[in-house]
Amino acid sequence: QDAGAALVCLASFSGAYEDSEICVRACRHGLVPMGGMTYLLASLPWHLGEFLALTGWTLRGYELVALDLVEHWLSPEALPFLELTSEKQLEVSEADAKLLLHEHSLPLPQEGDLFQISNAEGEGFKRRYIPLINKIFRHKSPLLIREALKLEQKSAQSASDYKFLEECLEGMDQAS
Repeated sequence: QDAGAALVCLASFSGAYEDSEICVRACRHGLVPMGGMTYLLASLPWHLGEFLALTGWTLRGYELVALDLVEHWLSPEALPFLELTSEKQLEVSEADAKLLLHEHSLPLPQEGDLFQISNAEGEGFKRRYIPLINKIFRHKSPLLIREALKLEQKSAQSASDYKFLEECLEGMDQAS
């Protein structure tokens, strides 16, 4: 959460698995995200940084890898092997050490909503939200973003889009 999550995302080797999650809740307490989180949020495409900071939305598991917040999809069982591999870094070149560490990554599951363009209903972050986020959260102030959310909610294409927009507004209300 917040600064701790930023450290993971900015590390030279980062990974996530099913139970991993990142959320930015500093704004809910009247604080500015810190510990590298502002840098991380500013570097995200499609105004995802503004979205995450203003709504406190939680990204979980494969969403972190699919949105390039972390680099690797790792099983917890790989941790002892990563430790052994890290010890070997002293004996091999930097390029070889990086290659050895990358061998512990698993293929990213393809069944999640970020990989499907269809309008499947369900929980979590969906790929089809990205253009919506980009359209709404590009505005210059939270007040304009809130107005854009309300306007977009009136013309929502589906019940899940309406619910997503409603959750964004509720998240912004908690940060106010």
